[in-house]
Amino acid sequence: MTRLALMLLVVSYAPIATGQGTTPPAKGAKAPAKAAPLTPEREAFAVAFAKVNHPELGELIGNLKTMDETQYKTAVTTLATQAESLAALAKRDPEVHGVALREWKAQSRISVLAAKVTHLDPSARPAAEVELKKLVEEQASLRITRKELDVKRAAEQLRKSEEQLQKLKADRDSWVAQQLKRWLRTKDKPKSKPKAAESPNGKPGSNP
Repeated sequence: MTRLALMLLVVSYAPIATGQGTTPPAKGAKAPAKAAPLTPEREAFAVAFAKVNHPELGELIGNLKTMDETQYKTAVTTLATQAESLAALAKRDPEVHGVALREWKAQSRISVLAAKVTHLDPSARPAAEVELKKLVEEQASLRITRKELDVKRAAEQLRKSEEQLQKLKADRDSWVAQQLKRWLRTKDKPKSKPKAAESPNGKPGSNP
């Protein structure tokens, strides 16, 4: 059970949580920042997240804690980082978060089932493999949904940029006239005359 639980818990879902996809980092890319320490608050948050979003994973976490405390902390630290990333995404972009959370659930279930398949009796494997295929197909659909959302937002941004471009073109002549008027008015502005020197009695006047 320890080996199985570890296989499930050390899998990193962080790229899904942060919206960066699941592609491995390119060669020479910077290593991810070191994870924050596992405080009791982070531990409770991670465990609750697993229980709500993937009960089977939550059960495996509990089993791992009783078997190997060190490995449990390592696994839950990873899970806490994932849960926190998703929580931050929920505040920053609820629409993307909805898709990202579904991706996380699909990936988590795939990891659990894939690890279990290797331990099943041969007679039970076909059904498990069919279920695994369904999960992978769901994950593929979610990848498409995420990209469709990206395309939709890019199209909206392009539309706004096109509107701004057309307005700049329409306002070109008036803008040129306005700028010329501004610069010519600045250049022709008369200089203020210097104040006349004051006489010793405090009144302006000429030298005696």
